[in-house]
Amino acid sequence: MHFSTRNARPYLAALAAASLGAAAQAGVIIDSPDGFALRSEGSTSLGADVFVDGSAGARGAMEIGWNAKITGLIEKGPESTWKTPDLGKLPEAGTKTISLGWKETVALDPGAWGKVAIGDSATLLLSAGDYAVKSFSSGWAGTVVADTSKGDVYLYVNGSLKAGDEARFLTTGPGSLYLITGGESAFGYKSQLTGMLYSQGSTAFGSESLVNGYVWSGGAISAGWKSEFNYSAPIPAPGAAALGLAALAVARRRRR
Repeated sequence: MHFSTRNARPYLAALAAASLGAAAQAGVIIDSPDGFALRSEGSTSLGADVFVDGSAGARGAMEIGWNAKITGLIEKGPESTWKTPDLGKLPEAGTKTISLGWKETVALDPGAWGKVAIGDSATLLLSAGDYAVKSFSSGWAGTVVADTSKGDVYLYVNGSLKAGDEARFLTTGPGSLYLITGGESAFGYKSQLTGMLYSQGSTAFGSESLVNGYVWSGGAISAGWKSEFNYSAPIPAPGAAALGLAALAVARRRRR
């Protein structure tokens, strides 16, 4: 079933609010990325000509392809000093499927949803708040635009996240986009992500992918030829310095 922005938004908003309930109060993400653009609890494999503007770490092995460059630290093995984030508990997803057809645009309100599928060249608009979905997939050039002008956007995916070739995850404000998955995450050729990815399963990026933010994976990380990762972290939560946690990046729900 397809929804248009004009006639479906009030209905979708009411349904989301009823479905999400207590799950709207999603847990806080506590993390200290410390300049690591890539962190893997498993192994990491970087293809030829991959560029990492920041540090890269893996609890397991790390393979670095021909002419690949990492500007920061390279830490591998169980003695790595980088930190594992505390993601808390993922909120439960809803049951209503959201499916976007070719070139369709839908504005979705925060809440609990079922499977989310974005067709080729379709656009999903998100606003500040929490989204909990069963799974997420996008076709060729599928785009997610997170309006972070009034706060951060948290997209919790209980299952897997699969983004097609040239898929994009973008922001349009000073806040941040957080993608948190309970399963594996896969991004196709020339995909783009502006935000922070926490994938509890393995994570794969196709060739020439671009990430502005950082990536943590509970499994292996692989990146294809000429992919680029530029470390960027959100501003610590207000009051963190007073608590002696100035170095700790705490992703909280920020309302403006």
